[in-house]
Amino acid sequence: MKKYNTIIFIMFFLFISSGSVFCESKDILEIRKLFNEAENLQKETTNYLTLVEIFEGEGSVSNWTVEKKDDNFDSVMSRCIIFFDKGRVFSVSMFETSPSGDWVKYTNYYFYENGNTAFIYATLNTFYGSVTVERRLYYDKNMKNIKELKDEYKLGTKEPLSATGDDPDDVVGYMDNPPEIFLNVQEFIQYLMDAKVHS
Repeated sequence: MKKYNTIIFIMFFLFISSGSVFCESKDILEIRKLFNEAENLQKETTNYLTLVEIFEGEGSVSNWTVEKKDDNFDSVMSRCIIFFDKGRVFSVSMFETSPSGDWVKYTNYYFYENGNTAFIYATLNTFYGSVTVERRLYYDKNMKNIKELKDEYKLGTKEPLSATGDDPDDVVGYMDNPPEIFLNVQEFIQYLMDAKVHS
């Protein structure tokens, strides 16, 4: 009987383990594949455009300016790298910070071949409460949000705030700044045009 129970337990464990593979939808698996391909392509490609916003003092920030290879800008408040492949934008990496440097936000966008957003990965590091907030947003090819994850850690660690006994809402507070949502490349380009881009 004991041996029989052991076999049942093992079969149940294998069923649960295999189920964890199949519980992810086809869309999610496709997005993860797209993400990995984009990350590899970013490391190899020389086809990208870098834009920056410069702090000009007294709360003033410049319009987006094209950053060339030999430029050495001081006080960069935002940096946007647009990656191209075969004539299309396949991903965008955004960096933002404050004049005081008390927070830094990274937001990466990954696009399907049709130009719609597939995945947004955003990380906010803030010294207010010494916290990292990570967000992952998944979209299908019709721009429908199909999954969203949010995690909060102690800054510089992977220790969840929940494990420390801290209430994430109390620690992160007003510094919790969700990423800008662009559902496709066109919306992102319009955002840049509205903010004005200068070469």
